[in-house]
Amino acid sequence: MSRLNELIQELCPNGIEYKTLGDIATISRGGSFQKKDFTEYGIPCIHYGQIYTRYGLSADKTITYIDATAGERAKYAEPNDIVMAVTSENVNDVCKCVAWIGSEKVAVSGHTAIIHHNQNAKYLSYYFNSEHFYKQKVKLAHGTKVIEVTPDKLGDVRLPVPPLEVQREIVRILDSFTLLTAELTAQKKQYEYYRNKLLTFDSKITRKKLGEIFDFRNGLSKGKEFFGRGTHFIRYTDVYNNRALRKEDITALVECTPTELEKLRVSRGDVLFTRTSETAEDVGWSSVMLDDIDNCVFNGFTIKATPRTNDLLCKLPLKTVFYS
Repeated sequence: MSRLNELIQELCPNGIEYKTLGDIATISRGGSFQKKDFTEYGIPCIHYGQIYTRYGLSADKTITYIDATAGERAKYAEPNDIVMAVTSENVNDVCKCVAWIGSEKVAVSGHTAIIHHNQNAKYLSYYFNSEHFYKQKVKLAHGTKVIEVTPDKLGDVRLPVPPLEVQREIVRILDSFTLLTAELTAQKKQYEYYRNKLLTFDSKITRKKLGEIFDFRNGLSKGKEFFGRGTHFIRYTDVYNNRALRKEDITALVECTPTELEKLRVSRGDVLFTRTSETAEDVGWSSVMLDDIDNCVFNGFTIKATPRTNDLLCKLPLKTVFYS
């Protein structure tokens, strides 16, 4: 970020100038070809429906082509233009766009706006995905079953227009974050694949119900006036946030009786499940207690499963996920 700050101080010491899109671009409508016009080879083309599902923020190659006959009816985006889908079934998707950074012009279908400009195309594409643009888009959108933003109205959108060198630095930073996000997503998918692979066994493996290997108990129900002092207390949010619990993760306190402590005490190897949530996906998240801990209970939004016999369950190093 220091390089960006240096550029801003050097090139625009009085602040970033805001302009309307109409000040920096000409906006026109796309053409009229349809999906039935797609061919295996021919003129590169972008159909508005592909912008929602097939393209990212920028592209230098198209997925589909049309023949010369359909090309006569098409409108074309030049390299560096923005192609924006201006109709959608919802407000979130309307005005999704792709920066065309290929080396030749590309045919563009209807339900689009072609934004021809002299700025950094990826900078504009990032901006059109920003909250600042979203707030303006909502005011321009109209319709019920089909949401539309009229291309003519896009010219009224106000946006920050820093010098091109600043735009390039912003794009470089955002590209780096995008790459990092993609790598983390790929790692998560890889982890999920191997987790499911390792936890899927053939019919020779004996299967048991959770009730055969755990004793289950509901947690402690106490009003807020009991919180803040007394015994260590595992909250259901601790289970959401920690796939494995350690002593240092447990910071809450609650007053409880000796009987409650004895009945609801948490020990190393106990697995805790969330029993309520706003979504079905979050119900049943689990966390395993990895440390020996004195005098600790859990709350009523959590279910504790105590291993009956298998000491291996007390030594689980990873997130524990159970399926019924």
